[in-house]
Amino acid sequence: QLYRYTLRWDHVAPTRPANGRNPNDAAYRWGVADAIVSGLRARGIAPIVTLFGTPRWANGGKGPHWAPRSKWHFASFAHAAAKRYGGKVNHWLVWNEPNKAGFFRPTSPRAYVRLLNVAYPAIKSGDPNAAAVGAGVTGPRGGRGGVSPVAWIRGMDRARARLDAY
Repeated sequence: QLYRYTLRWDHVAPTRPANGRNPNDAAYRWGVADAIVSGLRARGIAPIVTLFGTPRWANGGKGPHWAPRSKWHFASFAHAAAKRYGGKVNHWLVWNEPNKAGFFRPTSPRAYVRLLNVAYPAIKSGDPNAAAVGAGVTGPRGGRGGVSPVAWIRGMDRARARLDAY
């Protein structure tokens, strides 16, 4: 009844949008995501959408696991996605396994919460009916270059994370 789909910011916005908050900006490439969200809903499956993957234009040419230089670029994308899929997607997740260096850099709760805390209101303003914005979505162990889930949760709390679900 539920399906978790990763909406790749780097795939949807390979070039910088003129107005990142506008889901109809010519730079956005929503085709694959549109088909997946529509296909899931047509089959009675509710999508839970994870926002992930920084485009090179937003992080100085680094890979998709690196945080953007400006948290506001991510907030704009989150708003545009929520506006585009308003009424079709009710549950959102911000990033995947940010406690693992292979998924999020810099691998720190504070850096992650900087993105989360601008994405949360951006999603809610893009779709005022969005039911929940989840965060954390940590890997089960910190491992090499990572942070344990318990330490991550505590770090998110210290950084005053805004979320509806962990």
